[in-house]
Amino acid sequence: MQDRKPLVSVIMPSLNVVKYIDECIQSVLNQSLTQIEIICVDAGSTDGTYERLKEYEIKDSRIRVIQSDKRSYGYQVNLGIKKSNAKYIGIVETDDYVDENMFEILYHRAEDNNLDFVKADFTFLYDFDGYYLYKPGELFETDTNKFYNRVIQPLDCTYLYFHDFNVWKGIYNREFLIDNDVMFNESAGASFQDIGFQQQLLYYAKRCMYIPEKLYYYRFGHMTNSSVSPKLLQFVKQEFERLLDNKLNGVTGRKIELIYQKMGLDLWSQYNVLLDLNGSSVKNEDVEQCYQWIKQKLLAALNNGIVKTIDMNQDTWKKITFLLDDKEAYTDKYLAKIQDKTDEIKGILGKVNVIWGCGTYGMEALDFCKKYGYDCIALTDNNSSLWGKKIRGVEVKAPLAIINKNQDVTYVIANKLHSGEIQMQLKENGVQDKNIVFWKK
Repeated sequence: MQDRKPLVSVIMPSLNVVKYIDECIQSVLNQSLTQIEIICVDAGSTDGTYERLKEYEIKDSRIRVIQSDKRSYGYQVNLGIKKSNAKYIGIVETDDYVDENMFEILYHRAEDNNLDFVKADFTFLYDFDGYYLYKPGELFETDTNKFYNRVIQPLDCTYLYFHDFNVWKGIYNREFLIDNDVMFNESAGASFQDIGFQQQLLYYAKRCMYIPEKLYYYRFGHMTNSSVSPKLLQFVKQEFERLLDNKLNGVTGRKIELIYQKMGLDLWSQYNVLLDLNGSSVKNEDVEQCYQWIKQKLLAALNNGIVKTIDMNQDTWKKITFLLDDKEAYTDKYLAKIQDKTDEIKGILGKVNVIWGCGTYGMEALDFCKKYGYDCIALTDNNSSLWGKKIRGVEVKAPLAIINKNQDVTYVIANKLHSGEIQMQLKENGVQDKNIVFWKK
């Protein structure tokens, strides 16, 4: 047992993450703030994750391992909050990892400023078959970055309602959570349960802070058609149904108006994701039921004056207008747009292709080639550490090993920052303009 009460309780929900658990838990154990407790709540892992956590529990008295009787991310986190003993709560997802100074920095910010919560920025970690691509995740854009490093009330920055949706990059005053019953929805699975939690935070918080330090590393999985289903909208509906019909039923005011706007934007964005990845297959009963529920909720709020169009910016209103109009017409138009883009890309690819770039754009191009039957004989990149490796079954070769040896190849430049330099490199090595195309430019 610890001699001193922990300052931060780090809750770590887990399910079948043995591949990443060592990196994750070591990053928490190695925190410069040593006065912490680590509550690992496992939801029935079958890949060795639970056994590995138990090994850590034996070695370090700060770790407690709890078995959850539900496969529910929300239930796991709530259970951890209830079992915690510290003043502040942190959440770390067990396929991610954190900076060694994260909880010390956040703790002192919270204590020095008497905060309900404080959040840092983070870094996206794209894992392509063991090749890592890092991309900064920044909450505030140039015109809103004045909100960093200052105590704010969420209504002072309504931008938060639409752009802050990550719960794992901060710490939360436990008393604030308990007193306001700010808890996760305990629905099955782990999708979108942070929506309701985050909106409750913004509704009840009086003092919060955001800092620009990137202290959390979020492992971002690659979306595919098989991993994205119409249930996306069902998850969105569940979160707002719990908020509007239960937690905040009958409440009015600007905060509720913003939550309704957020609901409309989430429907717009997730419906578009489904159209992008599943096409016409989103036309099913589950999607329609969720769509109708959100539509009627928003219409009722508009008719009752809970939501006022005058309070929405033009872009927000434009995005959710289709809720009040012809969804089928919107769907057909959007699918036609997707098809036009697909045809455009097909028109630039060759029978045989080399993709130059192993980042996000490169993986998009590779997925497209695989989906539509275009031959990709190799990936290439100027990063020599990648040469000889395979990413998604395709070998990464040195540029000079592939250039000039395949004159009938189309070279697909899939690099956002250095496309011009890559084009020049190809041309200097004898590749003609007709054999060079750009994935995105």
